[in-house]
Amino acid sequence: MNQTAKRILVVDDEKMLRESICTLLDLYGYKAIGAENGFQAKQLIGDFNPDLVLCDVKMPQMDGYEFLNTMRQGSGGFGIPFIFMSAKVEKDDIRKGMNLGADDYLTKPFVKEDLLKAIAIRMDRYINLKSSFQQAGETEGLNLKFSRDEVNEKLVKLTKTEKKVLRLVAEGKTSRQIAESLFVSFKTIENHRANMAEKLGISGKLSLITFAVSIRPYLD
Repeated sequence: MNQTAKRILVVDDEKMLRESICTLLDLYGYKAIGAENGFQAKQLIGDFNPDLVLCDVKMPQMDGYEFLNTMRQGSGGFGIPFIFMSAKVEKDDIRKGMNLGADDYLTKPFVKEDLLKAIAIRMDRYINLKSSFQQAGETEGLNLKFSRDEVNEKLVKLTKTEKKVLRLVAEGKTSRQIAESLFVSFKTIENHRANMAEKLGISGKLSLITFAVSIRPYLD
């Protein structure tokens, strides 16, 4: 196995499905390890240090929601891409997962192409995000927590375009990448970022990047 292979933690109480996913991921160059419930997965987080988590919702001992909540509260699991897998996905279930910090949902049964695509998209965003933090010299503030009411109170100050820019910042996009995505100039995006920082009262160690990542679940 390549030492640089991205690590994926697969959490599902269905042994056959869990092992099949791990085998598939291994074949496509990832390093995968399985856990049969959230409790077991929680114990593996520190040692395995995954780059992404695939997790079932309904499991014994500790379900997916509880595991995700526990993981997001700890510094070691903050920011790691998290994809739920569920046979039944209702709007309320998706909203609950996103509010806890999930990045995506896959509906069972799914084909390998959908699984690999979802992983690639979230992994790329995570890599871009880490790169943005490194470039900005951000080392603190990643565990800031805001309630939905606090976020809504702040976001109401922003224009529709500014919210769109903030969402892209939360995904780890640079100003140049955002400009290309929205078909505007680099200077325009920089002005938007400056205006948002002023409206939100952001300064010092609390950068726009840190704030955007902290409230990312509310921006989807």
